[in-house]
Amino acid sequence: MFRRLSESIGAGAPGGLGRVLQGWFPLVLGLAPLAVVVYALAVRQPVARRRLLLVLAFILTVLAGGVFLVALYGTLFSMAGGATTGS
Repeated sequence: MFRRLSESIGAGAPGGLGRVLQGWFPLVLGLAPLAVVVYALAVRQPVARRRLLLVLAFILTVLAGGVFLVALYGTLFSMAGGATTGS
């Protein structure tokens, strides 16, 4: 997403977070909770297990949002720091 811009400034994402925003990873991370919800509702199973799967899908959604938020802002702050220091 920001690869060319961050390379032109000379600043990359901190750690391995830059890879989170590239390629198929965002799509996979976004569709994983949807797949869990579809499985929980489409396959016949006990109510307790269905509830557990729906809670798991919610947790995956929140975690994915947090990972993307940290990756996006980490990249932006890294680029802003690289632009001000001139590196």
